[in-house]
Amino acid sequence: MLKNAEKYGMKKEWMSAFIQEERNDVHSGGSTIIMGDLWPENILIATEPELRIYVIDWEMARCGRPEIDVGDMAAAIHSIAYIYPSNPPEFNFMRSFMRSHNKHYALNELQVAFSAGRDVMAFGADQTWLKSQSEGTKRKIVQCGLELLQAGVERDVKEIRNNVVVRNLYV
Repeated sequence: MLKNAEKYGMKKEWMSAFIQEERNDVHSGGSTIIMGDLWPENILIATEPELRIYVIDWEMARCGRPEIDVGDMAAAIHSIAYIYPSNPPEFNFMRSFMRSHNKHYALNELQVAFSAGRDVMAFGADQTWLKSQSEGTKRKIVQCGLELLQAGVERDVKEIRNNVVVRNLYV
């Protein structure tokens, strides 16, 4: 996160403290078993003979906040929208994903913002599917993550819900 914040001139004073809080949060665990690395490249789908969905690559699994998995997926899907602009943020996938999560968890919007914003800033511009994108596009992606984190730091739930990275989670 800091690497891209510095690279694109977006570093803020609160970032070092935020990163330390995130590290402490990881070590404190949580009440939910999370995958810890949930994004499209860790999901396999077989359609024959019947639909089956497999989540792979579980070495990051641990007890933690369910918002971490939601944030991971939202960040990855956000960056995919840059290579498939015909479906930008109106991707129904995240609505369905969130609907399923809401059946089982009461997710904290601030924690979703922190997780998704951090992942967009740290990894969003560096995804393998974005290699051919311009630095300007990558900068825009990182900027979206910064805006989401800033809204979380300011506890601005309205701004979080309107942020392009996560807005489909709340439709």
